[in-house]
Amino acid sequence: MEAVLEGQTTMVRIRTSKVPGANVNCWPDSFADNYNHRPIKSEFKDICFYQMTSQYKKEYKRHKTDSIDRYKFRDSHPGYAFSRLRKSKIPTIPKISLPRHKLCPMEELELHNIESTEQSHDKREMYANNFSLDVLPLLNTAGSTN
Repeated sequence: MEAVLEGQTTMVRIRTSKVPGANVNCWPDSFADNYNHRPIKSEFKDICFYQMTSQYKKEYKRHKTDSIDRYKFRDSHPGYAFSRLRKSKIPTIPKISLPRHKLCPMEELELHNIESTEQSHDKREMYANNFSLDVLPLLNTAGSTN
């Protein structure tokens, strides 16, 4: 998520979808896009990345109508025409992947010291940044007022 917000090149899965009577469409699929282009509904306004990952799953449309537990992405989402979110029946614990240098052992944060040391300062900053990205709602970056 951090790399996407910083405009870095990221790896995504390329999906192909065919609309009946049309050509095959290719689109980039990532959960960062799902979050950044999340539905314009009240339940998504103040949701954080971790909570959305835990409580919703992406569903690929099979030309079914939307129901009460299914939500359309904003039309700015790369897979808007082909996917949507579905409320999970049971919340899950998301897997979080970070590069090795982004997550250090807790001992290296030196939390037993009130003041950070030169060695622990940057590690505390990185830890706080990663934590914030996961558990605080982000402003909507897809151009909505949500």
